[in-house]
Amino acid sequence: MQLWRQYGTGTLGTDAFIRFLDPLYVEERLRGVFSVPSTAVVVAVTGLSDLIAYDQGAYLLVSFRRGLIEPLPPQTWEEFLPGAVRPPGGGTAWGLGFLAYLPFPVINVLAALLGVGICFLMAKQPVTSATVRSQARSSLNWHLTLTLFTLVLPPVLGVLSWIIADAAGQPDSGSIGAMIGLISFYVFSLVGGICHLVLCIRGLIFAGRAEVYRPVLAIPFLRER
Repeated sequence: MQLWRQYGTGTLGTDAFIRFLDPLYVEERLRGVFSVPSTAVVVAVTGLSDLIAYDQGAYLLVSFRRGLIEPLPPQTWEEFLPGAVRPPGGGTAWGLGFLAYLPFPVINVLAALLGVGICFLMAKQPVTSATVRSQARSSLNWHLTLTLFTLVLPPVLGVLSWIIADAAGQPDSGSIGAMIGLISFYVFSLVGGICHLVLCIRGLIFAGRAEVYRPVLAIPFLRER
């Protein structure tokens, strides 16, 4: 189970030589075609169409080309895995954040939020690794925070300023509220844009190391279960 929790399923490694598989899918495909020990669980396939199975503490190489099943040396698979296979880090969730720098105010932030939201929903699939799911959740928390401070808070401050100015009897209360709203929008957009750039870059760096990046500035709207 540790293999799927850490790496998920799909093609891995820079040369795409190893592909982790769904054991139930493989069992259905092999039924009546090739027999493996009943206690063995197929975990991966190589670029040569050989299967790698786990059976009672040992790894087996299932070779269709040679029609045989042979044990792998105990150290071979464990040594090969960390060096040749780089676990997915979920960098897409942070890379989509750069949509916020499109030259379309408001729409750019919403586009980044939508992209990361879709990435988060896709990461909830059972075959996705825990690292990718946590990375997408962390990125979505930050993008929700960014949207709150740049698009929601300025209009709220503008309305509150208008209400306060109107209650104080200011004749130009509407202008005051609009000015406060615009100033807060530009200030929050500038500060948020700088923080967003730094956090997205750090998120990609962490993802490259298959580590989850959890920004301190992000409000935890979505928590780990």
